[in-house]
Amino acid sequence: MTRARDVANVLSTATALATDTETAAAISSHNSVTTSVHGISNTATLATQTYSDSAVSTHAAAADPHTVYLKESEYWAAGKNKIINGDFNIWQRGTSFSPASSVGVYLADRFNCYVEGSGATRTISQQTFTTGSAPVSGYEGRFFLRYAQSVGPSAGIGNNLLRQFIESVRTFAGQTVTFSFWAKASSSMTVELIDLIQDMGLGGSPSSNTQTVLATNVSIGTSWTRYTYTATLPSLSGKTLGTSGNDNLAIRLNMPTGSGATFTFDTWGWQLEAGSTATTFTTATGNPALELAACQRYYWRQVSGTNFGLVCTSGIMESTTGGYFVVQLPVPMRVAPTSIDTSNLRITDLHTTNSPASSFTLSDKNELFVVVRANASGLTVNRPAWLTGYNSGTSYLGLSAELVI
Repeated sequence: MTRARDVANVLSTATALATDTETAAAISSHNSVTTSVHGISNTATLATQTYSDSAVSTHAAAADPHTVYLKESEYWAAGKNKIINGDFNIWQRGTSFSPASSVGVYLADRFNCYVEGSGATRTISQQTFTTGSAPVSGYEGRFFLRYAQSVGPSAGIGNNLLRQFIESVRTFAGQTVTFSFWAKASSSMTVELIDLIQDMGLGGSPSSNTQTVLATNVSIGTSWTRYTYTATLPSLSGKTLGTSGNDNLAIRLNMPTGSGATFTFDTWGWQLEAGSTATTFTTATGNPALELAACQRYYWRQVSGTNFGLVCTSGIMESTTGGYFVVQLPVPMRVAPTSIDTSNLRITDLHTTNSPASSFTLSDKNELFVVVRANASGLTVNRPAWLTGYNSGTSYLGLSAELVI
């Protein structure tokens, strides 16, 4: 009984060492208490019992001195939600956008807007929750997205879409899925269509895309409300995918499209999951750092931060008019980047040369390393070079591997 006595001495609140009789009594008492706390009728099953939410709550309420945290927080469970950045926490490209007609514009990371027609004025922007006012108790959301159309189109249009492209059309194919989101409006409005598009991708001879309608003419009120819709997606049996590797599953909300239509639509907490029930909202990865990494798989931006802050430190002046810069990405991108965007950069040797940079191109690339060519004047051949901000703390270099450009 020596080892058992040691255990009993640890469990006992008394300072005297336990006798063998006291040891046996202590172990029996602990088993009984543990059984009661966990709501399990047989202590032999403790290692394999699947604990229910109610059992965990009972465990916490009992204030067992041997408490073990049994259940990962329901607000941070990874893998369930296929929508990345569903809490709108990440905005690498900026915080305010004015989409032009017939052009897809990326907004908060992974979210895209596509509009048609002319004459409308739209601003899609990041908004900050007042502390304690986020729509879910226990989940203190930081930002939400606002879609404000202050001037309606001059004529009715077909599409006024807010959407996200989810990698791989195989996602949830042939399964029942539930889409949920929170929304409110400045005054009552109607979201005309909510649907899922199984996009077979480009290249070769892909099959036609498939639409699954989740809802039509959804009334949005003026208070934060969760909207939930369930449908079964068609299987991919007999379908041919494109060869370009950009097939996807798109979730889309079509905002008001009528002539002169104006509205202000706020939204947060997008979730697409398997099954017929909307469960507690979680982000795609369950971790803020991993959520950023998931976003950077599709788009990465380095911002100078200060007027002359460093953007890239590995370069060489190849000629008097240009240089090459090696960029190592923080995470492997979906594919080698397909486009580059920049603002207010200069090439410098941190000494005598400080030339505004222009005409950026991708010289060589893979999923993790990119060689960028930048032009400038007055450079010195074979001198080490850096890319920095050019009198702007918002100077940047961005690379995209998005599914749809």
